[in-house]
Amino acid sequence: MLDSRLTIKHLKMIQAIDSTETLTRAAELLDISQPALSSRLHDAEEILGIKLFQRRGRSLRLSASGQILLRSAQKILEELSAVENELTNIPAQATEGFRIGMPQYASFTWLPAAVKEFERRFPTVELEILSEAALRPRHALSRNEVDIALVSSPERSMQVDRSRFRSRRLIRDEFIALLPADHPKAAKPFLVADDFIDETYITNSAVPERNREYELFFQPNAVYPERVVQVGFTGAILKLVASGIGMTIVTRWILESNEQIAGVVSRPLTKSGLFVNWFAIFPQSREIDAHALALCDVISRSGSGDPPSR
Repeated sequence: MLDSRLTIKHLKMIQAIDSTETLTRAAELLDISQPALSSRLHDAEEILGIKLFQRRGRSLRLSASGQILLRSAQKILEELSAVENELTNIPAQATEGFRIGMPQYASFTWLPAAVKEFERRFPTVELEILSEAALRPRHALSRNEVDIALVSSPERSMQVDRSRFRSRRLIRDEFIALLPADHPKAAKPFLVADDFIDETYITNSAVPERNREYELFFQPNAVYPERVVQVGFTGAILKLVASGIGMTIVTRWILESNEQIAGVVSRPLTKSGLFVNWFAIFPQSREIDAHALALCDVISRSGSGDPPSR
């Protein structure tokens, strides 16, 4: 990074002395005392190691070096003035972003309603979903890369650092198995982990993630599908299931975000079902509190299951 000890005050000083040719009138123009201006001139000459002005009778005239500095000063001050005018003329209602971090497997059913709600309540705020925060939304939140993180957990409460963050439970979701309608196991009322041993399992991430089916369903039963196919898009996964390629596990909330595809049926996991809760985590900050709570309300209304705790 370039470093300069000359400041804007030094540049304005050069202009003022050149236009008035005396320290007294230049000081009046800059609205400072003459001793203060003399000190500023001495400071600039010390920094540069040159004389900027030469005395001609009662007048001060720029030296050759001073003329070079004046030309640069005029360009810099003109550019600065232009930038200030441009920034001043930006409408007061400029758009600001409210950044959302969420995993790639989350639902987007709430997004249209959220956009409409924010347009109504916060017309200067635009929702932004950051794809780079999809792998670790909580980590992105702690690094101030997002304003709110949506995460899931099998627990009914989310542990956070209360001195820094707030958490709010949004909806109760359920993991379900999706398989071809003509699959022999489609006749079963529910599926257990052993039903996946000899199947091709289609997933959006081959890397086991926290609070997902690997940790909550396969791992406790020491069962892992024989073949795993990774596909990054839920819609593509559903089409592969419909074509008979394999089976998958999603949540009902995610399924609601996608068009229903013929030839696919859903079944609960285990007799009692496998449930997960979605939470919003956001900073203890007055600046984003209203935005975060508004988004939480929209998402809570979009989901199914028991009502969220407040």
